[in-house]
Amino acid sequence: MTGPPGPVVIRLEHGPESVDRVGPVLAQAGIRLGQPVVVLVGGASGMSTADAATASALFDAALVPALRTTGAGLVDGGTNAGVMALAGSARSRASLGGIHIGVIAAGTLAQVGGNGPSSDPVEMEPHHSHVLVVPGADWGDESPWLSRVATVLTLYFFSEENEPAQQW
Repeated sequence: MTGPPGPVVIRLEHGPESVDRVGPVLAQAGIRLGQPVVVLVGGASGMSTADAATASALFDAALVPALRTTGAGLVDGGTNAGVMALAGSARSRASLGGIHIGVIAAGTLAQVGGNGPSSDPVEMEPHHSHVLVVPGADWGDESPWLSRVATVLTLYFFSEENEPAQQW
């Protein structure tokens, strides 16, 4: 038996205009801009078995139906740990389509690496549709990028003229 094919990996190279490249990079990967998204943040480790079971049941009962009903995408940390792994598994169990973008700092990712992997590298969660590997070597370096991805994805959705409120 084989597992899921895994996410499409998109690498955002470090540079002075990297933050301005998020929109074009996502669009080039075939991701539709102008859609609602849910941003999921939370611990990637240290979750007890009981807490994981509770979160998993919540994702099955509330998160997945909300994503399905609204057509919203999901943006999170993309790791195969904690709430990100639970969300990926919940979407997979429900055969939920749409986007699920993980945002991971290059140096923390075991498969891609970066400028010297962290002392605690992590695997990508395999049920995500895409993983955006962003500049950074440490845990937390992905945080501003995660926010940027969610902002770029929703620019058109929340604009009255159906145009972005700002340039990508």
